[in-house]
Amino acid sequence: MDNCSPFKWRHFEAEIILPCVCWYLRYSLSYRDLEAMMLERGLQVDHTTIYRWVQCYAQKLDKRCRPHLKATGLLPEEVELRQVKYRLIFYNITNLSVH
Repeated sequence: MDNCSPFKWRHFEAEIILPCVCWYLRYSLSYRDLEAMMLERGLQVDHTTIYRWVQCYAQKLDKRCRPHLKATGLLPEEVELRQVKYRLIFYNITNLSVH
């Protein structure tokens, strides 16, 4: 009985639940934004339902995905060098004056 689907007895299918949860976790979207996105796709999902999905499945997704994430493989010096380059580029862009 351990192989029971975590989406069993849910009103919506996994193909609807997973993208909502992933979009919420990955991007800075509100539950109401996701509700509007689903409505644009023809699905009426309440924002509180999406909230419940995130509360239920976020930790499970993290447990399943975390072991498969790979380290960047960069040495600390390389990371620091990239940060310095980014700061220089950002500084140059923000200090451009339009005449």
